[in-house]
Amino acid sequence: MRHWLRDQHFRSLLKNSSYLGLSQIVAAVTSLATLAFAGRSLGVELFGLLILIHAYVDAASNLTKFQSWQLVVRYGGQVLVSDDPSDFKAATGFSIGVSANAWEVFSLIDIMVGLVIGLIAILVIYQVFAASEGIKRNTTSIGDDFDATLRYRRHHALQRADKIARIPE
Repeated sequence: MRHWLRDQHFRSLLKNSSYLGLSQIVAAVTSLATLAFAGRSLGVELFGLLILIHAYVDAASNLTKFQSWQLVVRYGGQVLVSDDPSDFKAATGFSIGVSANAWEVFSLIDIMVGLVIGLIAILVIYQVFAASEGIKRNTTSIGDDFDATLRYRRHHALQRADKIARIPE
């Protein structure tokens, strides 16, 4: 094990891997904090809607994503070992064809999914602003009532002070 740590390439690999691992940990903690803030500020219903939209986007992304390179990695190595380059050419050609066709077909689907997600996001933003404005209105109306109460008390306190000042001694 000690001779591994003496190798410059292995140390470089460990250093770069630790950077990647640390960045993943920081991203996970940040994502958790973002979820906590969103949950506290949105409330139960809107947070549930946010999670539902997020799950929908993930599902749509996974359905429209073709990873044709996996075909070459899985079957291309077996074909190259058997010394039959024609099968390898066929596998890579099929993979490139799937990617090209997927780009043409699924770019429309991606646009439509993006439009639907955008509309849903607009509705969510509208609901958040409407709820926020409702809270502001309630807060302002309570403040107005409080100001009216203070004015009423001040007015009656001044009337009492005038009555006391008019009483002859």
